[in-house]
Amino acid sequence: MLRTGLTAIALTLFAGAAGAQIYTWKDANGRVHYSDSPPASANAQPVRGGGSTSTPAPASQSKPAAAASGPAAGPKSWAEKDLEYRQRKADQAASDEAKRKVDAQKAEKTAYCNDLQRNIGMLDQGGRVTQAGPSGEREFMSDEAIRAEADRLRAQHARDCR
Repeated sequence: MLRTGLTAIALTLFAGAAGAQIYTWKDANGRVHYSDSPPASANAQPVRGGGSTSTPAPASQSKPAAAASGPAAGPKSWAEKDLEYRQRKADQAASDEAKRKVDAQKAEKTAYCNDLQRNIGMLDQGGRVTQAGPSGEREFMSDEAIRAEADRLRAQHARDCR
């Protein structure tokens, strides 16, 4: 049981270092050193079998160079990528909202034109038609009033429903 626990701990400790790049260099006394980050003053070489084979610039030199060259020179940071993602999402949401508004206006106009067409058809069908009077009671329309209302609705349909 103790052996299994120690094995698990050892594997956990070495798992992080397995993918990391290891560098080797000699100091002024000729001693060989190994580390996961090369010193700025020494000519460090990557050890074969490490994660990547490119030698990164020392940290003291990489940040000013990136800042001086501007955001377009190097790869984008996570903050820049996140900002671009949020901007794309906001643009997409605005586009979707505009499309919904246009679709709603089209649906409203279609319903309006269908109502006009149905009312014109009802008036052309003939028969007795009522409308609300001034005090709210139903009044029958005369034949001249029905024709006048049908003509008014046709003109409204021609004007609004092209």
